[in-house]
Amino acid sequence: MTTTQNRNNEIIRYNIIGIVMNLSLSLGKLIAGTLFNSHAVILDGVNSLSDLVSEVFAVIATKIGAKSADASHPFGYGRLEYVSSLVITMVILYVGVSSIIGSIQAIIVPDEPPRYTFILISVMVISLIAKLWYGLLMKKRGKELGSAAMIMTGTESMGDSLIAVAVLVSYAIYRFTGIDVEHYLCIIISLAIIQTGIHMIKDSMTKIIGGKVDPQMRKEMVHLLTMEPGVMNFANLLIHNYGEGVNIGSVDIEVDEATTAADINVITRSIKRKAAELGITLTSVGIIGTNITSEQASEIWDRIIERVLKHKSVLRAQSFTIDFEEKLITFSIVENMEMKNRAEDIHHLKEELQNEFPDMRIEIDISHS
Repeated sequence: MTTTQNRNNEIIRYNIIGIVMNLSLSLGKLIAGTLFNSHAVILDGVNSLSDLVSEVFAVIATKIGAKSADASHPFGYGRLEYVSSLVITMVILYVGVSSIIGSIQAIIVPDEPPRYTFILISVMVISLIAKLWYGLLMKKRGKELGSAAMIMTGTESMGDSLIAVAVLVSYAIYRFTGIDVEHYLCIIISLAIIQTGIHMIKDSMTKIIGGKVDPQMRKEMVHLLTMEPGVMNFANLLIHNYGEGVNIGSVDIEVDEATTAADINVITRSIKRKAAELGITLTSVGIIGTNITSEQASEIWDRIIERVLKHKSVLRAQSFTIDFEEKLITFSIVENMEMKNRAEDIHHLKEELQNEFPDMRIEIDISHS
């Protein structure tokens, strides 16, 4: 059995534990809340039912996400796990909003206060312990397995335990003061749940759309390329995540134009093998030839670098070639994505270089950092 299969089986196993737990808790809370007139307990029972549905969906998503790549999805179905995370966060927001609405309605039109019996309190104590235990377990295993969905489920479970805390605090206040504050506490806790949901939904959307790769992984890849014999520079290092543990990438490497095809083959095979050890599958290693060999070419490159360094929209310049017969200078630049006017600034750079080298054509390619 592969590591990916083991990971998926672990995710499914822990979600099944959650399904059984939430089914038991939801039935207990719905029955106890109805019998003893506790709006918060009934609401928490509905919340447990929504958790159950989320975990069923997570199991289905994990099963589908484990499917092998095919013609329609050449990089597999791993990103479906992020969709599962998004659904869970939507449930969190729904529970938070519905809890606020229900609590406000109960404050405006008060009904009979809850009867805090031993059974009701026992149900909420059990719920508190179970939710905390499951939340801590899911977050711990989620981090170990690299599962965003498990971490979010664990966070949600720990957040749900606050509702049980609210009921118990309400009981203590009502017992010693005779004041029913259950609904007010539910509103405060619901706002905290909504805040957590908003944060989690942003994280899920970033992963679905495609955000930055793990900085440590990128750093290791940059070190690999920098230390590779025969590689003078690199550009367009792109790493895309298609689910936990599935990283697909490409890169362009700069080599001396005198490098033979046989030597290039050795270099590219070495880079791909070392990248695979980091967990990155390189689908393409592009080759950029450079000819900073003559004293004249080196002097021109130094002057270009001097110009480039004066422009904040450019992080670095690379991949320099010069053809004296065709009167053509080409090189690549890496944009500073934080600069808003970078297109205009780069245009000015090209104009400056064209004025400095009026007899040459200047071509600037924009690479990705």
